[in-house]
Amino acid sequence: MGNATDIQTLETISAANTSSLVRSSETARRVTRRGHVRSRRIVLTMMLLALPGVAFADNGETNDEGAAALSAPMSRSARVASQVQSFYDRTDTLQTRFTQRYYHALYRTTEQATGTLILDKPGRMRFDYSNGKVMVASSGYLTMYEPGDDGEAGQYAKMRSSSDTTHQGFAFLMGHTRIDEDYNYRLLDAERYGWRGSLLELRPKTADAGVRRVLLYVDGTAGREGVVHRIRIDDHDGNRNTLTFRSMRFNRSEERRVGKECRSRW
Repeated sequence: MGNATDIQTLETISAANTSSLVRSSETARRVTRRGHVRSRRIVLTMMLLALPGVAFADNGETNDEGAAALSAPMSRSARVASQVQSFYDRTDTLQTRFTQRYYHALYRTTEQATGTLILDKPGRMRFDYSNGKVMVASSGYLTMYEPGDDGEAGQYAKMRSSSDTTHQGFAFLMGHTRIDEDYNYRLLDAERYGWRGSLLELRPKTADAGVRRVLLYVDGTAGREGVVHRIRIDDHDGNRNTLTFRSMRFNRSEERRVGKECRSRW
């Protein structure tokens, strides 16, 4: 596998088992600040898209979906989808390090961030970014915090949310959707995307303004079937958001405790 993740608790689980474009509206008198403002907006966009990952320009990926699709029988696609669904049906908590890369199609730029993700089903998720940014989805609310620059006050926002507003990219991980019921899916040619396992494409059956498709980079190693190492979310405007996971830990009691702390602290 291209990801050397050490899945510490996999033995206890059966082996079968982030928004629209940011368009700048600054006038000519603010042109000197445009780069700074644009960067901060993109970062906030990354955080929103993460709720529910990004292009690697040099890894041979293609946007020609027809060419990338396999002519594999539906049974193989269904088997991979079933393995993914079965594994996460049996997953109550997840803690993982992540690397997030967001490709902004309008500016043709890529933003990168790292941090820790904690998932506590049903419906609780927290992103702690290495630069101090925090995003929490819990108890029907979405809370975000971004530290200020150069001593300035940080940005804090809290809003109502629900499973209906959760981005499709993470909805199935949080237990809000099911692959076989809520998505049209197929296998793509993983080699074209530089992946050695299975590459499962999900397209929401119900129109989602923020998501065109979701790509799941699934482990193909015997005994690790169904484990997702990377999620890529493509929107309708050509933006791509990718989260790559490493050092994943499943069904640990400390993750559930931290999930409860997230609820009380935010």
